[in-house]
Amino acid sequence: MVKRFVFNIIFLLSAWNSFGQGKFDRKIIIEDSMFYAIEINNQLGILWTGNINMPLDSAQQYILPVGTKRRSMHLQPFAWDISGERLYAINFTEFSQNEVIRNLKEIPLDSLEKYQPETNYRPYFYKAAMENNYIENYPFVETYRDYLYMDNFFFDIAVKGDSIYELIAIDNQITVWYWNGQTWYKSTNYTFDTNACFSTFFSQQNLCVIDGKGNSYFVSDKLNFIAQFQLELPQTILVDNRDNNTINYIQATDYPTQLSIKQIISRNK
Repeated sequence: MVKRFVFNIIFLLSAWNSFGQGKFDRKIIIEDSMFYAIEINNQLGILWTGNINMPLDSAQQYILPVGTKRRSMHLQPFAWDISGERLYAINFTEFSQNEVIRNLKEIPLDSLEKYQPETNYRPYFYKAAMENNYIENYPFVETYRDYLYMDNFFFDIAVKGDSIYELIAIDNQITVWYWNGQTWYKSTNYTFDTNACFSTFFSQQNLCVIDGKGNSYFVSDKLNFIAQFQLELPQTILVDNRDNNTINYIQATDYPTQLSIKQIISRNK
């Protein structure tokens, strides 16, 4: 069942910082003095997690049964979020048994297996296709039904508690889908730049959107421009610090792994 709705999103964004970082995809989450970041390797995700006060290269690594392909144009970063003890993500790998309706994944963090360099990836492609699909991804089904060409198709998710916000942008429009635990609700279509990817996230209790050119928006009954930041996606990723309720931006370049996340951020304030 799908219902149409209009909701208010208030934009709250802290001043942005920049430091080098190259392995991680889209964002870093900090919560309870731990950081969570994902590297894409052969389409599959590798979750890095560790204490923000310890060097990055001391982090634990876990292979994820979910990931994303790399398009030659219009890079689509991995769409993922963490809420409580679960990781939510959209599987966008290339595998013969993938189904669009089953690609929204809800994965318990304690079910993940340690990553090793010799890890055989193939079983995880199968798991990405067949497991952890508790919620049918009707937003993807409708998008694939309504659009023939998907070159400028972008998406991201943000999760708060059991509520999932899935944002889909294509052909210079963006739509916000909301899952309340039982039903998908759909917003109207808003005019939006789809020449590059975008990111969505919560700041305080509010859902925020930033496009590939650094334009920030809030949504009411239309898409309202707020400000432009000097950044471009996907050359920039965000640091979502849930301990102090701040959002910072960092450049996606090489980073010093002998330093901790906390040290790197401190050096770039």
